[in-house]
Order: sequence, then C-alpha cells, then structure tokens
Amino acid sequence: MKKIIRYIIFYIFFCSLQFILWQYTNVYNISPNFILIAIVYIGIIKGKMPGQLTGFLFGLFWDTFSLIDTFGLRILIFTVIGYFSSELSKNFNGNKIFTQLTIIFFLNIFYSLYFYFICYNTNKTLYFLIQKSIEIFTTMLICPLFFYILKFYI
Repeated sequence: MKKIIRYIIFYIFFCSLQFILWQYTNVYNISPNFILIAIVYIGIIKGKMPGQLTGFLFGLFWDTFSLIDTFGLRILIFTVIGYFSSELSKNFNGNKIFTQLTIIFFLNIFYSLYFYFICYNTNKTLYFLIQKSIEIFTTMLICPLFFYILKFYI
C-alpha cells in the first residue's frame, strides 16, 4: 500500500510540474519535458513493464486533457519511450549521469520528431527545430537533478 501511495504522489508531482508549473516556467513556449524525465527514470530503474505502464498512464492523462491533438498519440509515444528507456539502459550503467543524459537526449529527439511528422508538419521547420533543440537542452539540464532526487524517493 505504501508503494502505491508513493507512485500516486510521483504521478501527481510530475503531472503538476508539466501542466501547472509549465505556465510559469516556459519562455517563448519552451519548457522542459518533466514527464519524459519521469518515464525514462522509471524505465531505467524499474524495468520494461513499469516503464511502459508509466508511459501509458502519463500519455493517457495528457491525451485526455489535451484538446488539440488526436487521442492516443502520446499514449503510444510515451509507452514506446518507457520500453526503449529500459532496453537502452540494459546495455549501459543506468546510474551514470552520462548514460541518463544520452538516453534522455535520444528519446527526446525521438519524441520531437514523432510529433513533428505526425502533428506539426508545417512550413515553420526552422522555428520548430530551434524550439525543440532548446527544449531538449533544458530537459537534459535538469535531468540529473531529478534522477538524483528520485533515487531516494522510489
């Protein structure tokens, strides 16, 4: 029971960071992807199935309250990210900061390209690339801090 309560608090915390705090931390519509950090952390530390389940639940929550996108896109991408974060961490030491940053970097690029080709395929390619590059950098910048804090929580 204690473990379930911890996961619920974890889930609420990262949803709050992504959706509520985002309004105050974004600059030019650029903000770190806190949910991606949470999914990758669970995938690296807990394994394939918990990573996929975490990705599915975060994607379900985001798609349910998103009025712009097609329902199911984030469910699919976050589930896949949970799977790949676990698979990539098998080949490397998941506790090393370089490994965490590398996995976050490549999965964030995968996430950005997925949404570019599925949803936002417009004539604003340069703007999209600059925006997503800064987003990837900010996510990588705060990733070690969250991984360090979560190491003691989960």
